[in-house]
Amino acid sequence: MRPFCDLNLTTQVICVFLNCADLSGKVFTFPQESNTIHAKLVPNKSVNLQSITVCLRFFTDLSRSQSIFSLATRSSDNAFILYKPQYDVYHINVMDKVTDFWGLPDKLSEWISLCGTWESKTGLAQVWVNGKPSSRKLLLRGGELAAPHSIVLSQDQDNYGGGFDAKQSFVGHIKDVHMWDYVLSPHDIQHFTDGSTFGPGNVLNWRDMEYTTQDLTGQMFVFPVLSNTAHVQLTPNIEKILFNVTICLRFYSDESKLQALFSLATPSANDGLYLYQGPTGGYHFVVGDQLATFLALPNNRNQWNSICATWDSSTGLTQLWVNGAASPKKALLPGGSIAGIPIIVLGQDQDSYGGTFNTDDAFVGHITDVHMWDHRLSGSKMQCYMNNLPFKAGNFLNWQALEFTMHDKRGARTAVTSSTICVVFPNRADLSGKVMIFSRESNTAHVTLTPDKTTDLHAATVCLRFFTDLARTQSLFSLATRRKDNGFVLFTADGGMYQVWIMDSLTMFWGLPQKLSEWMSFCATWDSVTGLTQLWVNGRPGLRKSQHRGGNIPAPHSIILGQEQDTFGGDFKITQSFFGHLTDLHMWNYVLSPVDIQHFTEDATFLPGNVLKWGDLEHTIHGFVVVEDKQRLTE
Repeated sequence: MRPFCDLNLTTQVICVFLNCADLSGKVFTFPQESNTIHAKLVPNKSVNLQSITVCLRFFTDLSRSQSIFSLATRSSDNAFILYKPQYDVYHINVMDKVTDFWGLPDKLSEWISLCGTWESKTGLAQVWVNGKPSSRKLLLRGGELAAPHSIVLSQDQDNYGGGFDAKQSFVGHIKDVHMWDYVLSPHDIQHFTDGSTFGPGNVLNWRDMEYTTQDLTGQMFVFPVLSNTAHVQLTPNIEKILFNVTICLRFYSDESKLQALFSLATPSANDGLYLYQGPTGGYHFVVGDQLATFLALPNNRNQWNSICATWDSSTGLTQLWVNGAASPKKALLPGGSIAGIPIIVLGQDQDSYGGTFNTDDAFVGHITDVHMWDHRLSGSKMQCYMNNLPFKAGNFLNWQALEFTMHDKRGARTAVTSSTICVVFPNRADLSGKVMIFSRESNTAHVTLTPDKTTDLHAATVCLRFFTDLARTQSLFSLATRRKDNGFVLFTADGGMYQVWIMDSLTMFWGLPQKLSEWMSFCATWDSVTGLTQLWVNGRPGLRKSQHRGGNIPAPHSIILGQEQDTFGGDFKITQSFFGHLTDLHMWNYVLSPVDIQHFTEDATFLPGNVLKWGDLEHTIHGFVVVEDKQRLTE
């Protein structure tokens, strides 16, 4: 099945999967001026270019300067640029040699077909706009564009893979991007312009395009299970011998075992730079295969930890900072260096250059905000990182302009699949008028909800609407605590039965409405003082039954839609997964009155949830879950 993609490039959710194959009929939308929003295109071949043709279509209502297509090399950030410096002017830059083209078609709020060509042998460059050719101009004769190439849409790269300026960003739509390693004939360019049959690009092909979105601000990598294959490979922004290093990242895990946080290998050293959590709560940092151990530093399970590691070759001193606490300095590899082309991996420890992973060392949890510098950061700058204050992003690795490749259990480049690894997109949004669609049975697809309150619950009400045609037990709502995976769980089951679990105590309700392929309004209440639990389905109340009297539901809470948690935050079973639509979810930390429940059922005015509210919900989508507008038969 082809991945579902939402190609509206917002600062939050860009694509459910990170690579999309056939983009025919799709457009990239760059909705606002920004120095971060962009799409990174991955070429089908990595060769030095002596000739090039790029064709695409764009749509904009801005007349200011805008970067449409940017190809950078390690030695030149302006290796091949298609740029509009102003209305009615087109601009090609090849290896920092620039020429402008005038008098070609240019209309705002209309689709423009644009092709740019350059040939090293003659040095000639040319632009075609809506089928109209420019004059051919001498630009750069005898040069080449050396691989590897960083190719970006909507931003101009002022360094390899980054250095964006909002005033040069493109705002509008781009589609039908193709690139060839030769000059296309006028006949083929005309076919592209007319939308008729042409040979697709052999370097970039819109019909078989791998792309990533590089600004991962507010996002994280999730490693949900132990594996000896799942990992993320990071590509550094610069190539150089390292004599000084700072690495910073944040991680979240409930594991106390040994696990790899960051692994950099070189051809001569598997553990060129290796940062990992020890089995007894300490940390270990390896430089050039030499090990230092750091104890008595913070390591909070089920909480975010910020960690930075530094090394200075001139003194050989290395140091760790965790959650603002600094370790003693220890000596590692004085006078040494990290030389050779590095392979950088998250999620695994490299026992050989680029591979040989061991499940015992694998990371399970979340990693975010990865930065690396080729110098030692000062203590004050690391404190800025720790405290989420402004800091200068890493020049070796930059989370805001990160080139990465994810690998699944087969070792192939992948995205969010049913296997092992995904990129998560946290989002707070008004979901009024929206539904979450769980379109197939799965043990992975789910939505994590972040409550607005993180206090122990002594009472609760959860209301939602669901639609399904599946007559089996399905999880509607799953709240787990550290001690009890069935903290507050709601099931619809076969035979007209509903289940409520509270702190592993089960109560069943019979005889309430339960219809397939119809929307059902569902509310569940529980009060610790009385110990009474009640269900309301389509406004009809069930019996009030005794359950977990005098107890509470202790924080923190892991709240999930689409799956039932058998451990805190995971361990899903496909036989309990929800298959259908969910909407209008609210949660309160008190028992809602019958009048308010009736108002919810009738979709009348009611006070939204104070723990979770559909109109302002922070949520994270994992796997194949689609958020769409509700279908209405009348306007």
